Parts: sequence; C-alpha cells; structure tokens
Amino acid sequence: MDEQQKQERNQERLEREFESHVSTKARMNPLEWINAHPECMSLRKRINARCWDCMYDPTNGSTLKRIRECPCETICSLWPIRPYQEKK
Repeated sequence: MDEQQKQERNQERLEREFESHVSTKARMNPLEWINAHPECMSLRKRINARCWDCMYDPTNGSTLKRIRECPCETICSLWPIRPYQEKK
C-alpha cells in the first residue's frame, strides 16, 4: 500500500468517526442522550434531562426557550438551577 492509499484510508476513517460523533451526540436532546448513555449520568445531565422532559412539546417551538422561560418557579425545586438560563 502506497502513501496515497494510506492517506485516503485515514481520511475515510476520520470522516466516518466524525459522522458517527455528530449523529449520536449533536442531534440528541438531553433526555435521549441520558437514555442512550446511562453510565454517564452526572447530576447536571440529569437536571438537563428532567427539564427537557418537563418542557418538551413537539408542537410548540423551541424547548430551550421554554426551559429558559419556565413558569414553574414556585412549584419546582430545580427552577433555580435549570439549564439554558440567561447570563446575569
């Protein structure tokens, strides 16, 4: 195998790895990611997944915006630490 073929095979491998990473990580919402990777359940990821589960509505716009504008301040213990808040 010559140097050109090695470079082409390496490039193809890198592209496959990149596509795999993008399709599994970037396109999953926090709830899907936790369900797919139960071994990686940090407290932050659990909170993100819980907020996503509570506020997700496929018929009504951006879930991130809905979490940011969450109306459950008085009834949810996670409200002060919910994800996607505006920076103060």
